[in-house]
Amino acid sequence: MRTLLLPLTLALAFALPQDPKVQEPPTPRSPGFPGADVAAARLREEILGAWQLTRGEIPDLGATGSGVAGYALFIDGYMSIEVHVQGHGDPNSENTFFQTGTHRWKIDDTSNLETSGLIGTHNITEDEEYDFELPGIHREYKVKLDGGQLILERSDRKARLTFMRLGKLRFPDGKDGAGVDFYGRPIKPKDQK
Repeated sequence: MRTLLLPLTLALAFALPQDPKVQEPPTPRSPGFPGADVAAARLREEILGAWQLTRGEIPDLGATGSGVAGYALFIDGYMSIEVHVQGHGDPNSENTFFQTGTHRWKIDDTSNLETSGLIGTHNITEDEEYDFELPGIHREYKVKLDGGQLILERSDRKARLTFMRLGKLRFPDGKDGAGVDFYGRPIKPKDQK
């Protein structure tokens, strides 16, 4: 009986279909240039931190460069921003505008920053009175990040804000070293002038 099973098993083994040979996966090509998703991921990381406003161009308010002050702070998914603008380019003008708020943010693969307001206020109204922003207000900006400079340009082209990155500054009380002023310059003790 055994002698009969062996030839039968061999015959069935040759008659049944064989597993095809496993092909090796193709060798990966050279990665080439990074895609937009890689650039956007890098931008999302590099924007994190504190930024000081150095230039503001807001044509509707007559602001064309200086006469602005402000800060932006980006952490993962949240940002706070406060901007003060001297309107109509005249430093003696009473037209001082401000906007402040905390927002959710995201950057897409084409370097567009989209914000959604959590809380905010401004005085950019006809009578320059304070006005609270409704939660969920959306704004969009084109983002350009070049080393220590961040440029946010509104998609409706009504504002372009230029910031410089703030490095790690000492606290102004001077306990951890020399204090710094608004611009990051060392503060001289009062007895030194």
